[in-house]
Amino acid sequence: MARVRLRVEVSQDLKALAYSEILSIIELSGGSAELIDESKGLLMDYNGNLESLGRKLCRAALTRHVWVVEGDGGKGSSLTWIGLGTGF
Repeated sequence: MARVRLRVEVSQDLKALAYSEILSIIELSGGSAELIDESKGLLMDYNGNLESLGRKLCRAALTRHVWVVEGDGGKGSSLTWIGLGTGF
């Protein structure tokens, strides 16, 4: 199990629904997450299997992309793409 920070790209208009959806997918993959910031998409601390999460992200209708963040999530942090939802 990995403990990482995720940046989830979602529609600003549907952010609350997208948050519920991504939490459900995270739980379905056997992981857990905590929301850190929602000013630009959703920034979450994730604890779980990234490979399992990546396989289940295709079920996300309100999520555009999910990235693993290396750093604090601000400027200068590097991002690694792990999945693509079906949204948009």
